[in-house]
Amino acid sequence: MWPFIFFFLSVLFLSRIVGLTTTKKGKGNAGEMVVSHFLKKLDKEKYFVLNDITLKLNGFTSQIDHIVVSCYGIFVIETKNWKGSIYGGSKRDYIFQYLGGVKYTHLNPFKQNIGHIKFLRDVLSNYNDLKFISIVAFGGYSKRKINGDTSIKISEIVDTIEGYKEEVISEIDRDLIYTKLNRLKMEGEGYKEEHIENVRRRYGE
Repeated sequence: MWPFIFFFLSVLFLSRIVGLTTTKKGKGNAGEMVVSHFLKKLDKEKYFVLNDITLKLNGFTSQIDHIVVSCYGIFVIETKNWKGSIYGGSKRDYIFQYLGGVKYTHLNPFKQNIGHIKFLRDVLSNYNDLKFISIVAFGGYSKRKINGDTSIKISEIVDTIEGYKEEVISEIDRDLIYTKLNRLKMEGEGYKEEHIENVRRRYGE
């Protein structure tokens, strides 16, 4: 009975992934779903996970794919489910994707994550010297040649996080930070539209 249930759940999970990957937005959602699945493998007593969280502060919003709050630091994860070859530098405005002989230009996810961390520092301004770890996780069978910050495969996410061993945040502060972020996240109808409109106003799109 249990093998059948496990098989059924595996097929259901994979079917959701395949169904999502038919559109650009769906591919991104599929990548985030896979990362969320891997993050469940972390010790729940040590690592507190927030997936697809949108925060609002002083009229500004920030949508972050994944945040992991731990005594070893706060991991801020941007997921890109891209195929092909990815080239660029983590400090540049854009990085480039080569797929099927075509070159695509994307806003730099590393700089995007820097913005997320700055926003989180403002949200958590009552804490001094918090350690943030920026991670960009690539899926979609991509080959990467990127100079700069941490760039990994989605499947490497757990090992990367668990590789940090030095405790830099107390258990009490870890719990309070997670509680605060969980309390401040935007929920209910219309918050995604509000975030999109906020981004358009900010960047003039």
